[in-house]
Amino acid sequence: MKSGLVIYASDRQPLVNFYVHVFELVVRESEEDYTALISGDFELVVIQAPAAYMNSVTIENPPQARESTPIKPVFFTTEPLADLRARIQSMGGQCNLPEQEWSFNDHVVCDGWDVEGNIFQMCLLKKSLT
Repeated sequence: MKSGLVIYASDRQPLVNFYVHVFELVVRESEEDYTALISGDFELVVIQAPAAYMNSVTIENPPQARESTPIKPVFFTTEPLADLRARIQSMGGQCNLPEQEWSFNDHVVCDGWDVEGNIFQMCLLKKSLT
C-alpha cells in the first residue's frame, strides 16, 4: 500500500521547493494548480488553495507553527537531525531546538514547520546515531 498526503497552500511553489529541498522529494507531475511529489511509496500533493479559503488564513513571516491542525506528517530519516534542521531553516522553515527533541519507539523525534506553518515531525532511528 502506498501512502500520501495533500497540503493546500496559499503559495504553492515555495511550499513545493521546501519539500523538494528539505526531504528530497521528486516532482512526479505538476500542473497550474497542483504539484505531486514522490519518494518511494509516499506521495505528497501540494494544491493551490482557492482564494476564498486563503482569505480566512494568515501566513506569518517568518512562519509560525499552525498548531490547531489535528494532523502531522512524519518523515523518517537516517540523516542527522542537525543537518535537516539547517536545511529546513535555509529554506524558510523552522524547527524546534535540540533540547526539545524526545525519544519514542527507538527514534529521536523533533517537530518542525514549513514555510506556511504546517507542522511535521522528523524521526531519526537511534541506530543511525552510532
